[in-house]
Amino acid sequence: MSCGRLTPATQKSLYSDTDSQSQYQWFADWVPCTGVDSLHFTMSVSALTNDFKCRPAYQTAEVRPADADSPVHVTDTWRTADGAYYDTVDLSSVTNGKFFIRFGVEYKVVSQGTAGRADIEIQAAYLAKGAIRGSISKELTAVSNSVEQREVISEWIPACEVSEINAAYVATRMDSGFEFRFAYQTAAAITETPDDWTEIGVGGWISSPGEDNIGDSTVTTTGKMWVRIGVLYSCTESNTNKIANLSAIVATR
Repeated sequence: MSCGRLTPATQKSLYSDTDSQSQYQWFADWVPCTGVDSLHFTMSVSALTNDFKCRPAYQTAEVRPADADSPVHVTDTWRTADGAYYDTVDLSSVTNGKFFIRFGVEYKVVSQGTAGRADIEIQAAYLAKGAIRGSISKELTAVSNSVEQREVISEWIPACEVSEINAAYVATRMDSGFEFRFAYQTAAAITETPDDWTEIGVGGWISSPGEDNIGDSTVTTTGKMWVRIGVLYSCTESNTNKIANLSAIVATR
């Protein structure tokens, strides 16, 4: 499932008096980046003083925007004069294992001891080949090692829309002996008689609290009409009645 996205053209007046550390101004909110393989930018620069320089940038986050990765510039070329500029960047190897992205401008002055400013208008376009399919935030209780329980996260989705699944999670207050992992379930014709769950994600069962992104996992839906996503959970070995608080979000491309 693909859909073009275009951020609104937004103008901001930027000022800097340092060359030792880049500053960033974000022109768009965080958006899901599952299935975003490239970005296209137009940046219009006006009223630029001689000491100011700028270039488009982006920032990703694996799980929570509050714990984002370091910003990355789109081009090595700084823009140091008024004009309209176009840049593009290949993200096909960047967004795997990431869940959110935002766009903006990196800027600073050419040399220390000077000050500069410019009026910047930026607009970004990208092809969104993915979509968020569901989320949960709840306390789960695993009964025993002999019982594998399931928590459904998404509705049934047409299988023709899904080739990969991505999931991000935050697990807290997790008892020792509790384990979980993500999975998907298919159905050939009617959802009342689905197939068994298929586990996804590198590394197997997750048995420690924390937060992470499982990365893009390929799914097999040949001959199937429907697919849905969930989480499997159980106890390790002879443990019983173990609890964890799990917040998770899933997306497909």
